[in-house]
Amino acid sequence: MSKVAETPDQTQSLLFGLTTVHDWLDKARRERDRFLGETDKAAKTDHALNLAITLSHVEDWVHRLHIHGNNTDWPDQQKPGQWDAWVRKQCPAMLLLADLCNAAKHRILHVRGSSTLKAEIGAVGYIIEDPRYAEDFIDRVRKFSTVLNVRTHIEDDEIAYLDVRTQTHKLTGPDGFRLFIDICNEAIRFWDEFLRTRGL
Repeated sequence: MSKVAETPDQTQSLLFGLTTVHDWLDKARRERDRFLGETDKAAKTDHALNLAITLSHVEDWVHRLHIHGNNTDWPDQQKPGQWDAWVRKQCPAMLLLADLCNAAKHRILHVRGSSTLKAEIGAVGYIIEDPRYAEDFIDRVRKFSTVLNVRTHIEDDEIAYLDVRTQTHKLTGPDGFRLFIDICNEAIRFWDEFLRTRGL
């Protein structure tokens, strides 16, 4: 069957019942929960890539169902490339997720100078200046990373601060790194707000 002959009903029949933007956003949340709940490093990476790909699909679904053909509200975003550029300007996290997806699917990146970006599993350090909150902070960190060690620094016979080292999924570029989970949460918040404010 050629692309020209496809109908929305025919394509949606291949998606196991995921037929709306909200279905795909809910799928992204489930993938995020799997990522956060996993302790095995290889399986966690599987969930990370599944989450990135799912969130990237949300962008496509919004365009196909709510932007394409809506020349009144979105006159400048009718072509997919124009829509992609608008989304990624509004939500930089979507640009990072696009790089992950392009690398996974096509093994190339589009022209945007992102060859310096690396997806890594590596150490991230945190300084906790008020030890009273250390236990709560470390419990939160454990939800998305492995705590490697916690070092207590003593000054004048008192705890001055705690140095917490973790191992987690992150994206590193010329400007430093961002935690993968923060990138995904930013994208989910963007789409939640996008749909909510437009009554979609």
